[in-house]
Amino acid sequence: MSPAYKIFGVSVKPHLLAIGTLAATGAGVYLGLGSNGQQEKAPVASDSATDSEDLNVEKMLKEFLAGDSNVEEK
Repeated sequence: MSPAYKIFGVSVKPHLLAIGTLAATGAGVYLGLGSNGQQEKAPVASDSATDSEDLNVEKMLKEFLAGDSNVEEK
């Protein structure tokens, strides 16, 4: 008699355990991938600043710092 694993009090032979593991992994992959034929793809996000003009970091920083100067200090 070949050695077997005791799982929940039931003797399970190693080859059945291996077949079960492979079947469960295959089923998980199949269900995880599924059918992607009817799903819509997400739209690609684009920067509006890079499309119309160059990004002016210095101008943005000056505007930001000017906005902070209007805040009252304690």
